[in-house]
Amino acid sequence: MTFWNSSQIKECRSLEEYNKIKKLDKSKLKDDYYKLEVYSINILNKFGKKVTNRQRVLSTAKTDLYLIIITCLYLSSKVEELPLSIKYITNEFNKQFKTTYKIQDISKMEFNLINDLDYNLVVYHPDFRQFHLEDKINNLCYYILNDIYKTNLLLLFQPYTISIAIIVFAYSIQNNTEQSSQLLSQLNADLDIIQYIIQEILKLYKLLPTIVDNDIYDLYLNSHF
Repeated sequence: MTFWNSSQIKECRSLEEYNKIKKLDKSKLKDDYYKLEVYSINILNKFGKKVTNRQRVLSTAKTDLYLIIITCLYLSSKVEELPLSIKYITNEFNKQFKTTYKIQDISKMEFNLINDLDYNLVVYHPDFRQFHLEDKINNLCYYILNDIYKTNLLLLFQPYTISIAIIVFAYSIQNNTEQSSQLLSQLNADLDIIQYIIQEILKLYKLLPTIVDNDIYDLYLNSHF
């Protein structure tokens, strides 16, 4: 019940609302936004392994992409109660990515980030335990979930909806449409959103092999949001 009383649910959108927002996007990077998302997460994962920390990722525009990434990691480490030293994280990031950030840069961006988020720092995540899945499907679902952390789906739609979409997708991979149909018939879920999420997962898997970090970064540098 905690999620239903959270600030996160206020930010969830219907598919109709989300499509309206997408139509308003005039960015030159509109067709490559997905690639930029994945690139950002790849950088965060790469550095996260360096400092051995878990992360919750946020994305924005009209600012320094790398500065957002390092600040998100620093802020998320505090939210997750696994705090990293700001001096350590700044020095390590500068070494690994040849940047020249100062501690003050991270502190200032942290303040701006918290303000932009309206102090809503807790994010609820999809879970599969309540579905009592067999081990094979359950493991596959978590593999898929780990992959879609490279997208912003978890910030747009309710966690249980994403869970259902992932399970349906996992069953389809196993050619078990009977189980997925049975699941959908038992649950009160928006089928249009389920279908949309599955299409986004397919889009991600088609896109992943085409991503070259240097090309995406050049695209970022040469574009205006």
